[in-house]
Amino acid sequence: MKSKKSRVKTRAHSTGFKFLSVARATLFSLPACLFAMLLVFNSAVVAQERQPAPTVTATATAERVRFNSPGSVTQMRLEVFDASGERLFDSGFLSGNILDWPVQNQRGDRLDDGSYLCVATARDLDRRQSRKAAALTVASGQGRLEPLKVERLTAGQAQALEAGRQAISLDSTGSDDSLTVLAESKPAALTVAAHDGRDGKVVSTQGALTLGTGNIFAGTNVDHVRITEEGRVGIGTDKPETALDVAGEVKARGGIRFSDGTTLDASGGKLTLTDAAGDKIPSPLAAGTGTAGRLAKWTETGGAGTLGDSRLFETGANVGVNTTSPLFPFDVRSNTNVTPLGVTGNNSDALGFGIRNTAPAAKFWTFQVAGSSNSLGLLNGTFFMRQATDGFTPLFIRQNGYIGIGAPEPIREVQIGSSLDAAFTLSPTDGTPNAGYIRFGDNTGWKLHFGRNREASGRNLNSGTTGVLMTIQDNGNVGIGTTAPQAKLDVNGQVRGDLRVGANGELGAVGGEENLRIVRGVINFAGVIGGGSGFTVSHTATGHYTVTFDTPFVAVPAVTAMTNNIADKSPIILVRASEVKFGSIVFTVFRRSDGSFENENFHFIAIGPR
Repeated sequence: MKSKKSRVKTRAHSTGFKFLSVARATLFSLPACLFAMLLVFNSAVVAQERQPAPTVTATATAERVRFNSPGSVTQMRLEVFDASGERLFDSGFLSGNILDWPVQNQRGDRLDDGSYLCVATARDLDRRQSRKAAALTVASGQGRLEPLKVERLTAGQAQALEAGRQAISLDSTGSDDSLTVLAESKPAALTVAAHDGRDGKVVSTQGALTLGTGNIFAGTNVDHVRITEEGRVGIGTDKPETALDVAGEVKARGGIRFSDGTTLDASGGKLTLTDAAGDKIPSPLAAGTGTAGRLAKWTETGGAGTLGDSRLFETGANVGVNTTSPLFPFDVRSNTNVTPLGVTGNNSDALGFGIRNTAPAAKFWTFQVAGSSNSLGLLNGTFFMRQATDGFTPLFIRQNGYIGIGAPEPIREVQIGSSLDAAFTLSPTDGTPNAGYIRFGDNTGWKLHFGRNREASGRNLNSGTTGVLMTIQDNGNVGIGTTAPQAKLDVNGQVRGDLRVGANGELGAVGGEENLRIVRGVINFAGVIGGGSGFTVSHTATGHYTVTFDTPFVAVPAVTAMTNNIADKSPIILVRASEVKFGSIVFTVFRRSDGSFENENFHFIAIGPR
């Protein structure tokens, strides 16, 4: 029978950069059973080759790239190739299933910016090997990993892999033989057992690590040991508050050793303290008699250690100093000392005492004296009262007695608010007849307001300028009914009584039923204002002058006008207000004889409601 050649080749599979090929084989005329045995053997080989390969993960950080292959992997190797296919780094097989690479070549130099190929080989207990690859991009000294795409391999990198006699088969996505690239900031929630060649590690990638017993599949397991993300270890508690927090008894058969070498041990029902040199520290012996309720004290220095009564007396929940009947939790009595209670110390920040009420929503207050380099930046020796819960300080008293309310460095006897420009201060008398001073501002527009607290009984407190009745500005202007006074006394509203004006009050104020405003003006023949204010003039034609008021009247004003040269021209030249409006008046000047218009000097008075 004529021989026949056939080629049998397996497809690429996911066990690494390997593919199984059965080289070209020549099949002769064989018995059917022999041919069947060959097929069975070949299938077994393929099945063995298709066993799942170990997963290899890679995570890039600013300092390094970590390769990890959980499971039964015992050795790992990393090779790095540049775009030309040159091998820049080869770690060789290292023990463990964690390999850290600092993005350096074999000489220890940092890799230049560019594209590289990383190939990690994992070897398990059966010495089976699995090769996984990933693309590495280095930019500005930082490495970034991406799953490898077969079409992105350079010719040099492909040749380098072929030269290593490692069969590589990558599909279009790189999912079979690519490294599993993990982001540094988003680790999967896993508990990983690993070894870096030196130490074994059991690590929780998210949250705490616990050890427990019970049926975890049914949710009836119980945690016994908990290691938090901060490194605290809890035994019997899921919220450890210290480096080691044990909820239960601790049996220390070898005693407890402290950082200075001192040990504490228990033997025969007694505690024994031993120093670092091995010498036992003796417990002092005390002797003497005392009074019930009195706190004891040593009655001598050295000697036999005799105890006697102190000035402290305890009864119930109260403790008294110099009294056997304290009325408070801490009651100090003294008939000779004017300062029976004091706080003394040497602290460059501050020294004082605090009061805390543990009732809900209550605040913690402190009363302190600032030191020479205190954290609040206060003058040395300043007394201050601080609400420490929210961190604000409302009251300050300097060593010179100046009091600041919200003012850390008051500039006068009393200052309210910290602004040195507004500087609202109170000062006492400096002699007869001055009873005292209220000062504010710096002549730049600051205002002192007096006003109501509320607009009606039970309503909310006013804020800002709501409800202001009187305003004093730092330029001396006073406003009643206005917060923007434009004169020494600016009243927005009616004024009743005998109102006197003038430098010495020699003039009486004009009264009337209406609230009126007067505008007067002197205008020359060319339309130029010679006197008066609050208006403008336009000379529109011969003998025609239009006066426009800066602030219109609220109704038509009453107007009178006449020429200035009364003696020689008034009988001849007349002035008439021909058009009178709220905001303007048109004056015409003309001759009596023939009514012809003429330019001439004149003056007017307009009186109208505000």
